[in-house]
Amino acid sequence: MPATVLTGPPLAAVRDLLDGADRALLAVAYLRPAGVGLLRDRLAGVADGRLLVATDRVTTADGIAAARSRRFEVRGHTPPRGAFHAKSWLVHRPGGGWTALVGSGNCTGGLAVNDEAHTLLDGPDVQDTLGRLAMAFEDRWAAADRRPEDTIPELRTVDVVRAGLWGPLAATLEADPVVETATGAANTVVAFDRTGFSVTTGASAAKGSGAQRVDPWMVEVVHDHLLAHGIVSSKVVQGNSGDGGLNVKRSAFVLGLLARHPDIEWASRQRGSVAIRLRR
Repeated sequence: MPATVLTGPPLAAVRDLLDGADRALLAVAYLRPAGVGLLRDRLAGVADGRLLVATDRVTTADGIAAARSRRFEVRGHTPPRGAFHAKSWLVHRPGGGWTALVGSGNCTGGLAVNDEAHTLLDGPDVQDTLGRLAMAFEDRWAAADRRPEDTIPELRTVDVVRAGLWGPLAATLEADPVVETATGAANTVVAFDRTGFSVTTGASAAKGSGAQRVDPWMVEVVHDHLLAHGIVSSKVVQGNSGDGGLNVKRSAFVLGLLARHPDIEWASRQRGSVAIRLRR
């Protein structure tokens, strides 16, 4: 079937699309660290990966840096009138043709929770159309800004924890910087601000490896999933398969931190079924 309509959070579809691709021409208006984090293993597997983004509203400089750390080139496109608002995920596979996901999803944390609409285009009947889409991308790419981060306003240089989430979390850490995980292990927050958390664990102290970094996107995507579903398990937080897992590597700390939020509580602390939920 050349065209398939998909609705709901597109994370699983985007991961499936990127799996096995040797080229990826992604025109997504908004790029944030959360989007890169959710897709980071898939992005790193693409030999020729390019992201064309807008820099006028949502994209952050550290989102661009995160994509580049996964070997993707990033350029900024500013049309002469209006705004760049494209959302086309176009990939090519070795020995195969083009496949595209075209719709409303950006490369942000919204991939995991937003109710989006996309059309998946695949198969021999749509290769001419997708070839033209690739040519349109190349035309914009050739004229695009190679250093889009230089045009981003200073306030969007670094991703930060949203103000509404930050207040309660900062208050609890100021009162007690030791975060207890589901198993009772102590994670000590040695430094924190809206740009992230520096955390030491018993294991890191024993190895002498120093504090581990927990970025804002890791906390926000888990919180967003919790708001959307009322509950989130460690399996979902850690997962990286096509089922929409959030691919957060500091899951024990993130769940323990959010469990201290006044509106959140542990649903289960049993090994194998750890979860937090919104308070009833």
